[in-house]
Amino acid sequence: MTMPHTRGLGGANTPRTLLALSLAVMVVVSMSVGGAAADDTDTPTLLPSSRFGFYLHVYQQPAAVIFQVRRIRDLFPDSPIYIMSDGGHDFSGLCQKYKCMFAACPPANDRWNPWPFLRRMWDAAMALGTEYTIMLEPDNSLHRGFLHEPPHDAGGMEDANPHFHEETVDYAELLGRKHRPNFRWNFTGSGLAGGSYFRTSAILDAFSDAAINDIDWDLAECYESKRLYSSDFAMPIVLAARGYRYEPWRDITQYELDCCTKVRQPMAAAIEHYGRSYPNGKPPYRLEVQEEDKDLFTIKNWAPKVTCQGCYDRDEYYKRWGSLNCTNRLYEQNRWVRTERAEGKPRRCNKEEHDRAVGYLNGLLGGADAAKGMHRERKERESANLQERLMGAAKANQKLEAYFAVSKTAPPPTYPNTRMKGLPELPPVPPSK
Repeated sequence: MTMPHTRGLGGANTPRTLLALSLAVMVVVSMSVGGAAADDTDTPTLLPSSRFGFYLHVYQQPAAVIFQVRRIRDLFPDSPIYIMSDGGHDFSGLCQKYKCMFAACPPANDRWNPWPFLRRMWDAAMALGTEYTIMLEPDNSLHRGFLHEPPHDAGGMEDANPHFHEETVDYAELLGRKHRPNFRWNFTGSGLAGGSYFRTSAILDAFSDAAINDIDWDLAECYESKRLYSSDFAMPIVLAARGYRYEPWRDITQYELDCCTKVRQPMAAAIEHYGRSYPNGKPPYRLEVQEEDKDLFTIKNWAPKVTCQGCYDRDEYYKRWGSLNCTNRLYEQNRWVRTERAEGKPRRCNKEEHDRAVGYLNGLLGGADAAKGMHRERKERESANLQERLMGAAKANQKLEAYFAVSKTAPPPTYPNTRMKGLPELPPVPPSK
């Protein structure tokens, strides 16, 4: 590793690619039909569906994808839909019937390779053009419209993963303060999985090719581990590196994590995320394709498949597929792509490289003692943030109970008070329209 490496930390700032354009195309609809802001009314109401566009990141699971599109059309009638298949089935027939957009992208195992993953999400956000972009995966269920106003630039689940390492946060904060001088990364967990929301203008800035190229991923892996290449961990880092804020959102839940998170999982959330430990398997994956739906997708066999993690090589991508569609045009190659003997190790830089990387970072922070002082301050901010989130969760629960009382609607199948009666099943498939 060559030290010091100053990409993204010194010199001229990278322009916020197309930010001006993105702000120009944002249509911020914050008023309800009656003219009052949705959160200012005495009676809790669902947010207008026109504010949200849905990005479906899929591979196969056709029954789950078809079901999900129908649920969106039923619950969010004014929301545009964009489906991207990472080297999987072709859903152009489904989009032709339900008026959505479809992109067939080459296989990149993009959930473990952020360079194509983030570019594909950028493409979707640009096409959707809504105030917020909701990322869905086939293992999500939609139960109702959104009730809770998105409070930050992005938001996802309360998850139980260990928070990011101190050095990772230090590095991302340094990058983020180039764009917002007073930026502090207060919530340092992950949770930006399927069901998360993103302010579209934040995607068009933070997920742009130039912004991703502004991060030294080799350096960041030395601070973190190979997990930073997983989309759930890559997205918080790139958002923080541009000074954007994210926290858990009270309209997405994963109930089996209720045992293990500092803030209880939301009650009766709009979106449910299912984990691998869900009894008898994830409900959407138990669905079967109906005979009348078999013409809505085509099985496509891409070759060769990609299974590696953190292994991006732009020239190899172009050689295989003949174009750079669906991927980052600027980032050339991850340093570890040829390090075969390091596969499977949690961190692929050796101890000497790791120590040099930490020393380099401490130098930027003003020395090891200054870094320790920042870490103590961060712990205090994280503690205060936790108290704020606990208070916010209590208010959100009150609002939810009021909504069910006034709207006279029933909670979704996984509402905690009814969950023990048996495994929740998916709601009936709405009729084809």
